[in-house]
Amino acid sequence: MSDAESSGTEPESAAEPSGPFESEPRTVPVPGRGCSRMAFMGCGLTTLVLALGMLVLIMYASEIASWGLGKIRSEIEQSLPADLLPSERERFNAAFDAVIDKVARGDLDPRGLPGLQAELERYATRAADPSREDVLAVIEALERFVGIGTEGGEEPAEEEADAIEGVST
Repeated sequence: MSDAESSGTEPESAAEPSGPFESEPRTVPVPGRGCSRMAFMGCGLTTLVLALGMLVLIMYASEIASWGLGKIRSEIEQSLPADLLPSERERFNAAFDAVIDKVARGDLDPRGLPGLQAELERYATRAADPSREDVLAVIEALERFVGIGTEGGEEPAEEEADAIEGVST
């Protein structure tokens, strides 16, 4: 008896193909599991860049906002109507200077910001041919935002003013 017969195993033969249905499944070697090292490094680098970008944005938010307001101001100044009085131009400049200073100090009132944004957006839609009234509306919104001409800062909203008048009569 040969060694193969005594051990109970059949000798492997290259001529005999293995059957289509083997009793034990073959294991396929997998080179690695989960994220590959390069993908992991890429995700880490992206996260680091985003974190640094957020940090810069937080640190320089007031400077970025002041710069943006300066750009908006220059666009508005280029489209000011010819019939705007010099005193109204001075009011415009003083109000915009006050808003830019307030933003640069980081002294923002989140309740007053939507009104200013809405008025600047309304002006931008009419920027092709703005009227004097359009500019005066922007000036008033700027002054309301910084509290120029109001005792307690911002004036009450129109609905609040109507409600106050209705109660007092």
